[in-house]
Amino acid sequence: MSAILESVLTPEQRAQAAANDIAAGIDPTIGAQLSPFIEAAVTARRSAYISALRKHDWQWEFSDDTTSPHGRAAYEASRRMHAALLIERAQTDPDAMLWNTYAPAEFRVAR
Repeated sequence: MSAILESVLTPEQRAQAAANDIAAGIDPTIGAQLSPFIEAAVTARRSAYISALRKHDWQWEFSDDTTSPHGRAAYEASRRMHAALLIERAQTDPDAMLWNTYAPAEFRVAR
C-alpha cells in the first residue's frame, strides 16, 4: 500500500479493506497495479478539501443579511458548504489535522 494511502486509512480500515478484497476474491496484487491511480485520486480529493477549507466562510452563521434574497442565498450556500466539509472531514481527515490547520480557533476540533 502506498504512503499516501497509509496516511489516509486507519489500521482498522486497511485491515477491513484487505479482508473485503479477499472475501470478494480479488487478487491481492491488484493493489500494487492500481496504487498510482488510487494515490492520484486521494491526492486530488485531499487538495480539493484543503482548497474548500481555505475558501470557506467560517462566519456564515453570523450573517445579518438573511432577509434579502441575495443574503439568504449566500447564507444557504455557506451552510451547505459547511455541511459538506463536515462530511468530507469524516472521510478524508478523521483526525481533523487539516481542519484544525485552516479553521479559526472557535471552529477547531478538540483532540
